[in-house]
This record gives sequence, C-alpha cells and structure tokens, in this order.
Amino acid sequence: MKRLAVIHASAVAALLLSLAACQPARPGAEDAATAELRAKGYARAPEITSVVEEGTTFVVYGVANKGGRVNLKYLGANDAGLTLNASIGGEVDKEGVFRIPEVPVGPHGGLYDLLATDSPRSQRESEVPADTSAFPTDLPSDERGRWLHAEGKLFVPRGHPEKAVVLRAGVAGRPVSVQNQIIAEVDYDGRGGIAVAGRVAPDITVNLVVGGVMIGRSQSDADGRYQVLGQISAPGEAEVVMDIEITTEKQSQTRAVPISLPPGGDRITPIEGGWRVDWGLPGGGVQTSVVF
Repeated sequence: MKRLAVIHASAVAALLLSLAACQPARPGAEDAATAELRAKGYARAPEITSVVEEGTTFVVYGVANKGGRVNLKYLGANDAGLTLNASIGGEVDKEGVFRIPEVPVGPHGGLYDLLATDSPRSQRESEVPADTSAFPTDLPSDERGRWLHAEGKLFVPRGHPEKAVVLRAGVAGRPVSVQNQIIAEVDYDGRGGIAVAGRVAPDITVNLVVGGVMIGRSQSDADGRYQVLGQISAPGEAEVVMDIEITTEKQSQTRAVPISLPPGGDRITPIEGGWRVDWGLPGGGVQTSVVF
C-alpha cells in the first residue's frame, strides 16, 4: 500500500519559479530530501512552473509524478460570456513535466484547480475514494488512481499571464513568475487575518505597517522573496481602502488595498493597478487576494 503523504515543494525543496513568463520552465534536479522521500513511496503534489498566453487561451506548464496524468478544472465564463465547466487533461512525461494547452479564460481572468495522479498508470491501485466529488470524472474508473491536489488554486489575469499566482489558504499566494515588486499580493480573510508577499533585498528584515503601526515582521529569503503575517480589524460589508506598507532598511512601498467582506462565491474584480479575487476555501469560507 502506498503512503498517502504528499510532497509539497515548499516544504522540502525550493519553489520552482519560471524566470520568464513567456518560457516554459523545466524541472531542475531534485534536492536530496525530496529524492529520499520519493524513494520511500511518497507522492509529489503537482506544481505550476509557468503560464504562457496563446491567443484567447493559454498554456500551463508544470511538474508532477513522472508518467502520471494531470487535470485542470475550470468553472467560469469564456470569451462569449457563457459559463463553462471544463476539465482539461494531460500526460506527464518521463522527466516529470506536463503541458496543458488551450485553457479558457474569463473576461477578467480565471480560477483553476490542478490535480495529478500519484503514480504512473502502470502502478496505480484500483481503489477509488468514497467521495469523488472533487475528482475528475472524465477518466475511465480504472485509470483514475489517486488524485492529488496542487498546493493552491491558480489565478491567471486575462492578458497578463506573467501575473499568474497560486492562491493558498491562510497565507499569501505564490507568484508563478518572479515578481520584482515590493508588494506583489495582499491576502485577508473575514476575521482580519492578513498576509503580504513580494520581493525585496535578500536576507533582510521586512516590516508590515498599517496606520503607522507595525503589525508584522518577517525575513526575506536568499532570493529576496518574503511573506509577512499580521492582524487588522475584521472587514465589514462597506468597503474601505487601507494603506498597506512594507518597509525594510533599504526599501519601502505602500499599496491602497480595498477591504470588505466578499458577497460569497468566486469573483474576479479589476481594481486600479491589479485585481481583487474572492475565492472559496476548501473547508468553507472565503479568502480575498489582491494581486498587483
């Protein structure tokens, strides 16, 4: 029996980021910890490494278990404003790389769920989970295997694949491409928990300041990426614009962020300089991600 544990690269390896939005990323060598876990039978959750626009659609590249299969699910509008419930499959090659083409996108962008099988087709077990509601249904039952979810939900703004972000519950999102912005994304929930992510100088203290008060502190990594958590007043139904400031000893930036309770359900709203994304969490509730 295979282990049910899943390897997320954020836990055991450096994040695989595309250095250019127009180029599909290729997987690098696994670090020793990841290779050792895989040798013991642990499965790898799928990761998105780049998003490339092609006409009115786009292509998603990533890495998953070698010889397996991936499936990208989309529920939203298309170019004509019609609602789609699409499930787009693809194969993972012997290097562990996949390519999902012709992914539809709505008028302002799209939200997508990525799943992958936990093993090559020849090694899959026959059991099927009792609750298959979250699993692709367009595959024959003997080819389903066990499906693993990606770390979060993919958001791609229309016309800006370089701004694609993997939205994650309870923390800030992970930009797919390297973003040289001090504040690239702000996330908050209905209880006032807030997370900010971006890029500053490497290995430096990062302060989160709201209303002149420091409410969070973190440290950037060797590449300058950071995430800092804090607490603000719980949002109400009326929207307020809050100045969110990130400061270091060398840099600072302030963003005006719209704060309010979402009406419920997934929604993408263009704002000045970015997008507000309200999205449902797997365990219930809604998180708001503001992407710049």
